[in-house]
Amino acid sequence: MHSKKIKTEVIEAFFVETLHFELTSRLKFSKVIFGELVTAKGISANQNGNYAFDTLDDVKEINLIYGP
Repeated sequence: MHSKKIKTEVIEAFFVETLHFELTSRLKFSKVIFGELVTAKGISANQNGNYAFDTLDDVKEINLIYGP
């Protein structure tokens, strides 16, 4: 399960310099791949990496987290 942290400037550099995404706003990236717009976006979390939602009804995006 995910247990490490990464600085935002490092992940931004990875998306822009390595994956050639465009930085559209803070921690939001986009790129056209095979004619389709692909967007990656970070979402806010507390210091422990926990996310707080009152309801999941309006959640349209989730994080993909690597685990065993």
